[in-house]
Amino acid sequence: MYEGFTNYQTWALMNWIQNETGTNGFFQDITYRVYETYPIPEEGIKVLADTIKDIIEDDTPSLEDDNYDGMFTKILTKALEEVDYEQIADMMLNYEEE
Repeated sequence: MYEGFTNYQTWALMNWIQNETGTNGFFQDITYRVYETYPIPEEGIKVLADTIKDIIEDDTPSLEDDNYDGMFTKILTKALEEVDYEQIADMMLNYEEE
């Protein structure tokens, strides 16, 4: 447990989403659309978690070239594998706040 999150990696990603102005607005728009489309929490959480994960994976820079050692790729990949995307989605959707 880290600051109420599953682990440090999940906390760090959520912290980045919440504290970067453009990023926060971008993910708030996606969250709103998911919230409006999926009134059942389990469905919405799954869809938003998958969406966040896809966006992060698509945005992750490729470190597979001669300028980077394989170590950096392994560390970044492992860190992103540890993120609990469903916890982030659940916190962002916050279905109980209605």
